Amino acid sequence: MSNNSVAALVPFLLLLLLVCCRLAAGEVGEETKAVAVDPSFRFPTQRLRDAYVALQTWKQQAIFSDPNRLTANWVGPAVCNYTGVFCAPVPRGFPGAGEIAVAGVDLNHGDIAGYLPSELGLLADLALLHLNSNRFCGLVPTTLRRLRLLAELDLSNNRLVGGFPSVVLRLPSLKFLDLRFNDFEGPVPREIFDRPLDAIFLNHNRLRSPLPENIGNSPASVITALPFRRLGAVLIGARPPKVATSTVHCNAAAAAAAAALIVLQACNYQEIAKFTSERNGKGKFPMERSTWLITLLAFALRSVQHHLSCV
Repeated sequence: MSNNSVAALVPFLLLLLLVCCRLAAGEVGEETKAVAVDPSFRFPTQRLRDAYVALQTWKQQAIFSDPNRLTANWVGPAVCNYTGVFCAPVPRGFPGAGEIAVAGVDLNHGDIAGYLPSELGLLADLALLHLNSNRFCGLVPTTLRRLRLLAELDLSNNRLVGGFPSVVLRLPSLKFLDLRFNDFEGPVPREIFDRPLDAIFLNHNRLRSPLPENIGNSPASVITALPFRRLGAVLIGARPPKVATSTVHCNAAAAAAAAALIVLQACNYQEIAKFTSERNGKGKFPMERSTWLITLLAFALRSVQHHLSCV
């Protein structure tokens, strides 16, 4: 190839590099343009029209690879028939109560590559958004703040980046938060432990330690965090500061519980869950259930360690 040919390629390569870098930083996700709606389409409510715009913009502009074809039937105005999309009546006490709306999106284990466009904020009636075990990258869009009914948000095992997604602090109905196995970095906001969450999963990110001192305020039954990326998940039970500052004298049972807890914390929960699932046969013991049981085991060991060793 001649020098002139190489020189001609330089601008193209620089442009490609810029696009890739911006995509990795999540900037491209902010530049989607909502798809146009076919004038012949009819929607029972504005809610379902908005859902169509959100899901079609996601599919057409922000999903680059869908090897399992989960979105293959995302065609036409009948969004409630799309794979992974679930509809239900709007609950009482909310505007439009009784109207059918998109209440859930579950694309877990889809291996989908892409990013989360700002148009997802149009899914204002979502109660659950489950996207674990995909290849979504970039930033979590701030428009998710519009999801006033969202109770479960699972973004685990993706390639999401940026600081802790503070938009989750603006979701009034949120009870379950799973951000594990991403590349979020920086400090964990203290406000997360003052929210009425039942479960908080933060481990295997690049989040900075130490955790805020108000962690003991959280009513969550389980919290996992990972101050240091190469160690295992650190599981903290109710009111951990009181446990951490107690003067304890370990008897044999407490020592055994502590040793078991250390071994469990040094392991990768998700890989143990995968192994457990495979050993029990595909479909007989889902990986999610394995992860929960392992987490609960760690919580039980922490309780045994505390109750048997404090005198």
